[in-house]
Amino acid sequence: MGGPWVPDACTLPTARWPAFAQGALSGAIGRLARHLPRISGALQAASGPYLAIYWIPALVRRGTDPLPAVSAAISTWTGAHENLVTVGAAVLVITAVPAAGHEAATGGAR
Repeated sequence: MGGPWVPDACTLPTARWPAFAQGALSGAIGRLARHLPRISGALQAASGPYLAIYWIPALVRRGTDPLPAVSAAISTWTGAHENLVTVGAAVLVITAVPAAGHEAATGGAR
């Protein structure tokens, strides 16, 4: 039988991992939270023109509008490639956050 030091030697390092992970996670979320207004603003700025272009022809009703077909094609492609879209969005966020942090740290100087 092992002595009482065996459980202590095994549980002490594993007891510290959740605290380390929590610190790393809260730090990452804190760094990301500073940039959420810019990220959400960019998403809103991108979605605004799309929605206007999509709905204006439906409101005016002049002739046939090809935009619903394009929107359906984009929606179908996005649904068929969800993993690719998710990875692409993650890459955009991951690259935008350090760039915005660098800009904030340098005051916009290059």
